[in-house]
Amino acid sequence: MIIFHASDVHFGRPHLSKLSEALVRFVHDLAPDAAVISGDLTQRAKAGEYRAARAFLDALAPHPVITTPGNHDVPLYRFRERMLVPYRNYRSAIERDLDTLLDVGGGPGTPGGARFVALDSSSPRRAIVNGRVSARQLDFADESFAGAPAGALRVLVVHHNLIDPGDGPRAPPLRGARRILDRLPRWGVDLVLSGHIHRAYLGVGGV
Repeated sequence: MIIFHASDVHFGRPHLSKLSEALVRFVHDLAPDAAVISGDLTQRAKAGEYRAARAFLDALAPHPVITTPGNHDVPLYRFRERMLVPYRNYRSAIERDLDTLLDVGGGPGTPGGARFVALDSSSPRRAIVNGRVSARQLDFADESFAGAPAGALRVLVVHHNLIDPGDGPRAPPLRGARRILDRLPRWGVDLVLSGHIHRAYLGVGGV
């Protein structure tokens, strides 16, 4: 199974359209079974930025896509909007539901396909920078992974990093990340995809 993962594409200034156009071409050349965009689709959660992000996601068709909001996908300086309707533009342009799942069919090496579970960690009213996941969202993940098809690859998608990779400047993890890390074995998660810190890192094995 081939999974394409990108994060923090930040449509809006100073995003360069030629970069996203090149990314679309790369995805079509790769022909993945699924594409994951793990948050921060926009720079300031503006309607025009979301229109550009929507066009980018549409250009990835016919490949299945799953997204999750990042801290830049809710208003930062538009305080009233952030308190009252923080996800208005995201829901209008990208996805009505904030916690989502995606099932894709199997192929060589993964006959059971894959189940992707995306949790919104943006927490606009309480922990906008480092994020937060609620008990209700953990229940959603419990149910979603419990219902995964037999033999399916299990992938958790969350914008904020769950650990500090320790390979550069300090990168504080998601607030309450331990609650998620402790559940990974129960969920049978094979892969965690995140973003936020604008650094590529890979960890294998236990955390």
